[in-house]
Amino acid sequence: MSSRKFSFFRTTAPMPFLALAFALLAASGCSNGRAAAPEEETVVGYHSPISMGEVVSGETEPHSFEPDYGEFQAPTGKWITGGGIGVSISAGFKRPGEPAEAWVQAVEPGKTSELADRAVRYKLTERDRNDAYVRTVEESLKNLDSWNGYTGFRVKLPEKAGVRYYFSVEILHGSTVEDTAASVVEVPVQEVAADLALDRAVYPADAEIVVRLVNRGRTTLFYGLDYRLERDGEDGWTGVPARENTGVPAIGIQLSSGLTWEQSIRIANLAPGIYRVSKTVEGMGTPIERTLNAEFRVE
Repeated sequence: MSSRKFSFFRTTAPMPFLALAFALLAASGCSNGRAAAPEEETVVGYHSPISMGEVVSGETEPHSFEPDYGEFQAPTGKWITGGGIGVSISAGFKRPGEPAEAWVQAVEPGKTSELADRAVRYKLTERDRNDAYVRTVEESLKNLDSWNGYTGFRVKLPEKAGVRYYFSVEILHGSTVEDTAASVVEVPVQEVAADLALDRAVYPADAEIVVRLVNRGRTTLFYGLDYRLERDGEDGWTGVPARENTGVPAIGIQLSSGLTWEQSIRIANLAPGIYRVSKTVEGMGTPIERTLNAEFRVE
């Protein structure tokens, strides 16, 4: 899951992923949205989510994708915000070596000619942990095309992980900065370190399970409300059917480093045996995906 233009994420809160579109829980969990026919396997019980989940504990540094304009001229609104100029800038999580881009375009009639004697300065700068300037990775000075009032800039991020960048766009009149837009691009450490645990090791056949996801790594996790409930048997792990017509909202959740998230699941009529809850997470700005498991026993 990589960056989105102008997507300044709140890193510990659920966000709409498909505008609360509902996916059916699968007969073998809630991951593929298809209900299995009754004859496919013996029903040993059912399960369904009863909470949307919430961040319950953990300590982490505040993570912001809003740049500190500091050494930049602060936005004035002369051109970019309400001034007839459209600006788009890559922001958020990206992988090492991925491209980042920005563009500026006159969106109101007459703005192209007004900007004829202006220049656009694009700049990608590396920052330290306190967002202070480290170095300029790449810089480009361009003018708007006189025909369509458009200019753009594309840069390949360095092959380096665990780095934060500012991507800035400035409208210049001579040496004077008349307006500014900027974003933060985060290239995280390429790792996923997380644990999935339950509040108990043994449950009765009818109970509420509390699933706890802990982000122990340095990379923000991305996942949904979906999960998979399985039973251990002669044929290995097989899915436990979900309750008929049970669904979860298609929501994407981000969990910052050091935080813990919990979700409750209702189980009912489960036969005695060994079970597990499985959940798949991925690292934001990485190609890494992990399926985590937490086992329990029903007596």
